[in-house]
Amino acid sequence: KLESIPWVKSVAVQRRLPDMISIRISERIPIAILQSKYKLYLVDVDGVVLESDSIKDYCNLPIIVGDGAETEIADFLYQLDKFPKIRKQLIFAVRIGKRRWDIKINKGVTVKLPEQNIRFAFKILDEISDSDGLFNEDIEIIDLRIHDRITINKKNLD
Repeated sequence: KLESIPWVKSVAVQRRLPDMISIRISERIPIAILQSKYKLYLVDVDGVVLESDSIKDYCNLPIIVGDGAETEIADFLYQLDKFPKIRKQLIFAVRIGKRRWDIKINKGVTVKLPEQNIRFAFKILDEISDSDGLFNEDIEIIDLRIHDRITINKKNLD
């Protein structure tokens, strides 16, 4: 019955003779906030969606959106954690077509990431950001989907 509780990852029960029972519970730890159908849910490393009465306790977690985002977020964050300057700027990540990610970073810049070799794209993004990890305010989109080029779209400031 304990394993049927969504926040419980696993349970180990041992009988200790003569008259003890030991129960060890492993809880699920949220790594992201999933926005789906105008509601917020927590997601753990296995992609399990967890309901919570209070998301505010987890406001430091990244927000993810998109079909299949919950199952791919662990690998995405593992790759992103190697680039703390970018990770610190992440506002939210959107899963596009169950195959790739777009991220929104500070000052509203959208970064379009490739399907393959996302780590290389993060490396490029890390190199083109300035020492504070900030981008120019007039940049709207940085497209890294094509391996050998960077496309930058500026905001229309009319």
